[in-house]
Amino acid sequence: MGTFSELSDPSVLGVKPARLKIVKIDQPMTVSEFNSRYPSSIKPEQVALINGVEPDGKIQAGYAKQVVGGTPDTN
Repeated sequence: MGTFSELSDPSVLGVKPARLKIVKIDQPMTVSEFNSRYPSSIKPEQVALINGVEPDGKIQAGYAKQVVGGTPDTN
């Protein structure tokens, strides 16, 4: 603990936590369509993963799906 200094980098101090938002879709849509309608701060491949579908798969209507908000992933 003694080797850590006070955090003063504005780009680090301004980071907002990623938060999940649950949305219910009213019609089937591809991951790309879902990401266009409900933008996330993560890559579409990651959106597919957390929603349990393949990146080129289709999300069925009525399912509650997750959108990630917060600071964009730079990796």
